[in-house]
Amino acid sequence: MTKNHSHILEFYKPAYSVSKFLSENGELPEPLFDSCPACKTEWAFDYTGKIYSCTATVGKTDESLGTFYPEISRKESVIEQWETRDVTSIPGCSECPVQLACGGGCGTVARNRTGNICSADCRPVKELLELGFSAYFESDPG
Repeated sequence: MTKNHSHILEFYKPAYSVSKFLSENGELPEPLFDSCPACKTEWAFDYTGKIYSCTATVGKTDESLGTFYPEISRKESVIEQWETRDVTSIPGCSECPVQLACGGGCGTVARNRTGNICSADCRPVKELLELGFSAYFESDPG
């Protein structure tokens, strides 16, 4: 939409992957080995006492990772899969040139699509970078 209506960028400029950071800081951000916070920096809990990997999985009974009420229980093997998920454990990321800008994407989306937590949720990083560069950096007409 911003390609056809560039005036939108006067009001809102998305991050466009790492483009905004590069524009504001003059350098690339730290490598992103993992863009999925599930079971690392994010957990979700529902009113029935169940524990989930993230907010995207709450209420999906087959995605419960255990309980916090009335007793504490954990599905350790599944939790371990979430905890070790990053671009070094996702085969589809091993040869990807933008893996450290993408971080492997969302684990829930990847698992829903492939049945495997450690599969890639590929994002259009190259295209987002191109949009970001045109939004944040003036092109040199000469």
